[in-house]
Amino acid sequence: MERWIILFKLITVIYCCSKFVQSPVDDMASIVLPILIYVFLGMLHYTLKPAVCKVLLAVLSAILLIYCCIYENVLFVFLLPSIGMDVIYAVTGNLRFSPLIFLPLAVMPVQIIPEYILVACLGMLVYFLAYGAHMKVAGLSAQNDELREKVENLYGKLSKDEEFMKQIAYLSQLEERNSIAQQIHDKVGHTISASIIQLEAARLLIDKDRERAKGMMENAIAAMRQGMESIRSTLKNIKPPAEQLGINRIKSILNEFSVNSGIKTSLVYTGALDRISQMQWKVIADNLTEALTNAIKHSKCSRVSASIDVLNKVIKAEVKDDGVGTASIKKGLGLKGMEERAASIGGQVVIDGSKGFSVITLLPIEGVENEHQGADSR
Repeated sequence: MERWIILFKLITVIYCCSKFVQSPVDDMASIVLPILIYVFLGMLHYTLKPAVCKVLLAVLSAILLIYCCIYENVLFVFLLPSIGMDVIYAVTGNLRFSPLIFLPLAVMPVQIIPEYILVACLGMLVYFLAYGAHMKVAGLSAQNDELREKVENLYGKLSKDEEFMKQIAYLSQLEERNSIAQQIHDKVGHTISASIIQLEAARLLIDKDRERAKGMMENAIAAMRQGMESIRSTLKNIKPPAEQLGINRIKSILNEFSVNSGIKTSLVYTGALDRISQMQWKVIADNLTEALTNAIKHSKCSRVSASIDVLNKVIKAEVKDDGVGTASIKKGLGLKGMEERAASIGGQVVIDGSKGFSVITLLPIEGVENEHQGADSR
């Protein structure tokens, strides 16, 4: 706002100076000195921050110009519209009373009235445009502050939700541990205790009554077997399938990468994931991590897509980005390490840099490979 007003004031000062040069002036010092004081007061007006100082300086400038118009030269009146607008805005905070700058028309010479009206109208136009722009910027600034506050509140809620989810996960772990402990105590603990009692009794009777001691030992062995089956059943129910561990680990790697880098990620998987062994899941996860690291370093991408397809004979795991790609691929330690990991379990890696950068890990399905080996042996 202030830049446009300062520019308008500069133009009016130059215009007044040109008028003074064109008209006969007896004492040029009486013209130059008030103009310099006017410019100095204007500089203070836009330099000092307190509103009281701005009002005081605007009023002093107006008094100076009115005095100069009456006692020095009537042409100083062309500087009044801008000062009048300053006083009106500084005192009222808006421009509703801006028509007051036309009051000097009642006492000024007729020959300069058209020029004054033109200068006053231009001044009002500049001030209204600048005021409108200022109000728009203030509104946008207020909206920005409001949005910033909302974002901070959302971040706070997300942090609370994240903490709540951590508490739920921890509580779930505690409940699961308590359930395991209770099952072991109820099923296995009693069985082992009863077996120990029977074995101790058998030890005391082994010299006196061998048959009875033998029966106690057989009962204890049967009870121990039953307890062992209970342990295996409990562990089987607790242990998650390998495909759940593997795919959740892949999702975790992609989510962490997206949060840390700001690059969008996606995951698609098809086929029977239970045919992927734990070792193959580890190779897929390690190669994915290496491919994501390379994407950050070299590709300049905005999105990374991962896919896992379990086909009839092979497992295809692909990591592809939409970055710059490369025509000539130079294999560093990262790419060589991916190839070595895949080769260690009978797989291979295919690299393509034509459209973005793609790394495909091909791993044989273990059951299919064993079937082929059995057929060859026959």
